[in-house]
Amino acid sequence: REPVAVDSGGSGVRTIVWSVIVLGLIGVLIAQVTWFQFDRLSAIPELRPFYEKGCELAGCELKPLTNVEAIQSRKLVVRTDPDNRSQLVVDAVIINRADFEQPFPAIALTFSNLNGDVVAQSLFTPEEYLAGEGRELDAMPTDTPVRIAINIRDPGRDAVNYNILFRPHAP
Repeated sequence: REPVAVDSGGSGVRTIVWSVIVLGLIGVLIAQVTWFQFDRLSAIPELRPFYEKGCELAGCELKPLTNVEAIQSRKLVVRTDPDNRSQLVVDAVIINRADFEQPFPAIALTFSNLNGDVVAQSLFTPEEYLAGEGRELDAMPTDTPVRIAINIRDPGRDAVNYNILFRPHAP
């Protein structure tokens, strides 16, 4: 004799219950990834609008988008301060080439000798280097030149090369 399968009529309900449980667990997993990878995922331009809407509803605040690699310097000039011969004046124009406004970066200014050895290095905040109309800006506008000016102590005769690098700045 062969066993006879008996349908209790609950298999359809059981399938629905398990489907709801699995979908709920998938939802929890997505919510956890979305929350724990918040800073990284909210910086992705395609996902940013969803995070903005979510923060609008939840009352949270997104960090501003930052891409210091998209910031360029132009017209970098280092000269002796005519009013104080022991000081240098560093003038430049910086331009944000990113597709979005971003916070002003910190600026690392490095002086080196002929062998490439660093003889002086300083890090400047936006409050220390913004000049002229740039002082009135809250963020770097896109494709808009912003003048900067830095006054520093002359690092000496060995400092024959100089370099400017941009670093993320957390106010």
